[in-house]
Amino acid sequence: ANRGSKEASQRERRSRIEGRGRDDSPSKLDLLFYVEEARTARRGRRVRKGAAGSLLRMTELFGGAVLCSGIPSSWRDVSQIRQCPDHQEVFQGCVEETGGVLLVFEVLQHQERVEDESAGAFFLSDLADSNRAEESSVVSGRVIKSLDDAVDVKDALPSLRIPDGSSGVACISRGRQKVAQGKDGRNEARWIDIHMCVLRLRCVETDFVISLSVPLGDESSAALDSHEIFSEILRGFKIIDWNLFG
Repeated sequence: ANRGSKEASQRERRSRIEGRGRDDSPSKLDLLFYVEEARTARRGRRVRKGAAGSLLRMTELFGGAVLCSGIPSSWRDVSQIRQCPDHQEVFQGCVEETGGVLLVFEVLQHQERVEDESAGAFFLSDLADSNRAEESSVVSGRVIKSLDDAVDVKDALPSLRIPDGSSGVACISRGRQKVAQGKDGRNEARWIDIHMCVLRLRCVETDFVISLSVPLGDESSAALDSHEIFSEILRGFKIIDWNLFG
């Protein structure tokens, strides 16, 4: 029953995501290839070992419009335990209900007034506001100015394909924030390492934000190579149905 309700919720969420743009989509051959991958994922066979040694699974996001093969198989889908906003998919790398490693995929309206060079800092600052961070800083950042750039995209986002004639930018950054943990922020504040990728998809008027938050000094994250895990997530990320964005 839970699986059925989850799939129904995903379909409803996909139909309600905000975003307006051209009706672009991959070729029929691409769709057939990815649909077969999704079917295989549902049969539980798409599990592989990542470079960091953890088992990774193929995961459907937003009703199957997006796939990611880089999420550790031990991480849980937060929507199974509490309601998540329609524009988000959230995964947690610990058994507690709060705290721990958190992975968020988020579909947002494109911020036209934010320059590509400033997008990483802008969305890290926005996240700091949401987290009510006591302190925050940007550690590093880089911009892939074209998702058609064979060299940079092959290195960072090799599975991502954009519609013919479209353009996109990827802003990959890292930040640190001092945030109170636990429900209502009642626990002592501690530092969180944040990896973020902002896909600026102007062709569909969307900023697609992927963020990985890793508390420093936390037992559940002590053994993680957060940079490598985030790299695996980006390498396994693909959009297969651009109608998701409107």
